[in-house]
Amino acid sequence: MSTEQNKAAKWRYIEAFNRRDLTVFPELLAAGWGHFMGVAPTGKDLAFSGTVIDRFVDGKVVEAWETVDMLGLMRQLGATATFG
Repeated sequence: MSTEQNKAAKWRYIEAFNRRDLTVFPELLAAGWGHFMGVAPTGKDLAFSGTVIDRFVDGKVVEAWETVDMLGLMRQLGATATFG
């Protein structure tokens, strides 16, 4: 695929993700990609928070920092041990 085709596919992915439209994912993701950190797809709706900070220079992102509540996400997937 050309660079332009890859960019177009990435935009389709982002737009579908933002709309929560999972119907296009099978044509955009390779088989087996749906496993997240070793956890098979559950079909559950998930809610988690995060922050993205971008640093711009001359209108372009030159650095990015991201944080996500991974523990909360993995708990919802049933992928954490319970202690206590």
